[in-house]
Amino acid sequence: MEETIHADGALSEPVYQLTDRQLFMLGLLARKQLTQHASYPLTLNATSRICARQPRLNRQPVPDSEVQRDAHLLASYGLITIDNSRRSERYAHNLASTLSLQNNELALLSVLLTHGPCRASQINELVAPMHEFDNLNAMCQVLYRHRLFKNELRHSGSAIEIFHHDLEQILISISVCLLALSMLTAGTTEV
Repeated sequence: MEETIHADGALSEPVYQLTDRQLFMLGLLARKQLTQHASYPLTLNATSRICARQPRLNRQPVPDSEVQRDAHLLASYGLITIDNSRRSERYAHNLASTLSLQNNELALLSVLLTHGPCRASQINELVAPMHEFDNLNAMCQVLYRHRLFKNELRHSGSAIEIFHHDLEQILISISVCLLALSMLTAGTTEV
């Protein structure tokens, strides 16, 4: 995990790489936190089972050892916290604090991480259990203004606007957060 810092203080391309399953896990943890407080944080077994049922991940069985390895990598990036105080490991996300997200933004990111690119109407339907926006326009305004979301027009007879997460911006935000944290723990105050 290397980072290059230029003379002007800017970071080069982040070296962090996240797989589809790791992105899905982050979205899943955020969704469960926002909708099912009683079963959150999720156990290793619950996380493995849910990952195995997802069409985006080809509905392939996911060995616990792979989920655990992914969780520990995400924890090293500061994106999740692992709780070992109970019988089995439990995972909780740190997306809101790491990426400075409000609940409505976290809910939108969760949908896009777990479902991939979607039309606004699909996102509105999927986000409803986690956050209720006043209307479709209010939800779209959050998607338009936040740096972690992108939109594009796709043409198949007529123009369709599709929204998706901006992985590059997510990784840059993680890099900046981790750099600041490492500088604080090393006693350096200059950024």
